Amino acid sequence: MYERPEAFLPERWLGPNAKACETALSAFSKGPRACFGVNLAYAELHLGIANVFRRFDLRLDEAR
Repeated sequence: MYERPEAFLPERWLGPNAKACETALSAFSKGPRACFGVNLAYAELHLGIANVFRRFDLRLDEAR
């Protein structure tokens, strides 16, 4: 499928063939071989985002 599969070339997903590459990109997989830690990973993401909002005083730009 790829010209040099062992090389790290992130620009593969930026060119005109980007839509064809999306089938190979699956963060947690699907089906019987799916990642069993997906719920933990999403929980950690939610906690991380919540910490950003809890620790920092975020405000909208009032100049506009």
